[in-house]
Amino acid sequence: MSEVREGYKMTELGEIPVEWDIKELNTILEVRDGTHDSPKYIEKGIPFLTSKNLKDGKLDFSEVNYISNDDHINFSRRSFVENGDILFGMIGTVGNPVIVDLPFEISIKNVALIKFKSSTMNNKYILEYLNSGYITKQFRRISNGGVQKFIALGEIRKLKVIVPSIFEQKKIADILSTVDTQIEQTEQMIEQTKELKHGLMQQLLTKGIGHTEFKNTEKGITPANWKIEKIDNIASVTKLAGYEFTEHIEYIEDGEIIALRALNVKNGKLVLKDLKFISLDVSQKLPRSQLKIDDLLFSYVGTVGEMAIIDMNNKYHLAPNVAKITVNSNMYAKFLMYFMYSALGRKEINKFLTTTSQPALSMGNIRAIKVIVPPLHEQQKIAEILSSVDNQIDIYEKEKDKYEELKKGLMQQLLTGKIRVKVDE
Repeated sequence: MSEVREGYKMTELGEIPVEWDIKELNTILEVRDGTHDSPKYIEKGIPFLTSKNLKDGKLDFSEVNYISNDDHINFSRRSFVENGDILFGMIGTVGNPVIVDLPFEISIKNVALIKFKSSTMNNKYILEYLNSGYITKQFRRISNGGVQKFIALGEIRKLKVIVPSIFEQKKIADILSTVDTQIEQTEQMIEQTKELKHGLMQQLLTKGIGHTEFKNTEKGITPANWKIEKIDNIASVTKLAGYEFTEHIEYIEDGEIIALRALNVKNGKLVLKDLKFISLDVSQKLPRSQLKIDDLLFSYVGTVGEMAIIDMNNKYHLAPNVAKITVNSNMYAKFLMYFMYSALGRKEINKFLTTTSQPALSMGNIRAIKVIVPPLHEQQKIAEILSSVDNQIDIYEKEKDKYEELKKGLMQQLLTGKIRVKVDE
C-alpha cells in the first residue's frame, strides 16, 4: 500500500485532505422523492416531470405531461420543488442531475429531490460530484456491475460524498462550470453548423449551383439538365453472401483485414472500434465482397441507411448487414452518400423498408432506390461544399472532446483535493 502524503488521509473513496470529510448524502442534505401517485393528465396545467425529462444537465419539456393545480398542491406537500434544488433520475436512465432554475412551478415523479437548506453545501459542487466517477462506481456496486435501471431513494440517501469546506466547494464548482460553459458553447456551434448543413443540403440537392432553367420531376423541381435514376443504373450493389460467411469467414485476432459490420458505419464515417478481423488470404478468395477506395458502404438491416466511404485498398472487407455500392464513372460516391442522407433520400429509402422484427432492405430494394443525378462536375462541387461544412463540424467535435477530457481530469484532481484551490474565506 502506497504511503499517504502529508496533510492527507486514506478513506474508502481514496486519499483526501485531512480536513475534508466523507459523508452520506442524507446527512448533509435533505433527500426526498416525488409523488408515487399517477394523476390524471390534462391539456394545460402544471408540468409533471419524470426521469425522462432530465437530459444532458437540463430539464427537457419537449415531451412533458401536465396536471391540475389541485394535484400539484397535493404533491407539493411531499416534494415542493424550488429553484436551486437538484433533481436526480431514479427510474430508466438513472442520474442525469439537474439544478432547477425555472420561472414556474413543477411537480415530479420517479425523481429524487435534493434540497439545500444547509449553508455548508454548494449545489453546483454537489451537481458536479453527482456527475463524477465516484457516483458511477457506487452505482456499479449497488447493481453488482450491471446496468442500473432503478435506484431506490434509500440508496441515493446513502451515496458517499467527499465534502470540502464550503469555500473550496464554491471554487471547485466555479472552475468546473467554466469548462462546462466552454463545452456548452462548442455544442451550440456544432448544432448551428449542422443546421447550416441541413439548409445547404436542401438548397444544393434541389436547386444545384448557378442554374436558371428548371423542370418538374417526381422528386420536385430540379435543374433542367439533372436526371432521376435508379441506383441500379448508376452503380453495382452487392453484399457478403450467406454461404461466403458460413463457409469462409472466420474472425481471428491477428487478421490483416478489417471486416466492417453495421456498427462500424455511422454518420458518413467509419467507426473503427469493436473491430473484427479476417485473414488476407480469406479476403482474396472473396473478391466480390472486397472493399476498395470510393466504395460506399450502406447498412441494410437494423439501423438502415448508415453510410461511409472506403478510403484505402487492401484494408477492409464486407461483413454481414452491410452492402457495397460501387458507382460508375458518371456518379460521385460522396454526392450519392449526401443525397441518401438528405430528406429526399431518406424518403426514398423509407418507401422500401420492411419492418418485421427489425427494419431491413434487400439488395433489390437498394437497387430500386431513385436518386437525383446532376452532371459529374456539379456532383463533385456540391460534395466539396458539404464536405467543408462536415470538416468544420469535426473541428468543433474534437474541440468538445478536448474540453470533456480536460473536465474529466480536473474532476479527478479537484474532487479529491490532489490539486487544492486557493480560497478567500
